[in-house]
Amino acid sequence: MKKILVVSDTHGADQCLRAILQKETDAAALIFLGDGEKDLHVAEEEFPRLPVYAVHGNCDFGSLLPVEGLAAFDGVLFYYTHGHIYNAKMTLDDLERAGRERGADVVLFGHTHQGIVKNCGDVTLFNPGSAGQSFSGHNGYGVVCIDGKNVEFEHRLVPEL
Repeated sequence: MKKILVVSDTHGADQCLRAILQKETDAAALIFLGDGEKDLHVAEEEFPRLPVYAVHGNCDFGSLLPVEGLAAFDGVLFYYTHGHIYNAKMTLDDLERAGRERGADVVLFGHTHQGIVKNCGDVTLFNPGSAGQSFSGHNGYGVVCIDGKNVEFEHRLVPEL
């Protein structure tokens, strides 16, 4: 089984990212969905062996990170983006369409600061919520576990600091 961490919207709360990475030491990779690019120094400096896939968000001013990416883990294709270019706060239809156009099994996105899992037939949309500025008051992140073609999605709370 492969565990992928999905984190978004830290907004300067690098201590939250640190707490997540210290807890989830068996993760195979981190996918960062933007709005807190500068917080990624924690992963780069303290967890240098952890592969990091990252995109910029609408608050990552001057970022050189891409706006979207594709990554495959054990035959499961992930399309990941922050979500602002698809109006994710208004509708998920464009995200779903973007994932299908790219042949993705899973679409990962942030921007809304709310955890979401939505199965759309052959595509699943997953938003981990916000790790540093949650609208619900509970900062969170996502864990995706892959076992063959079985993919499980879980929302977790950021560990106490």
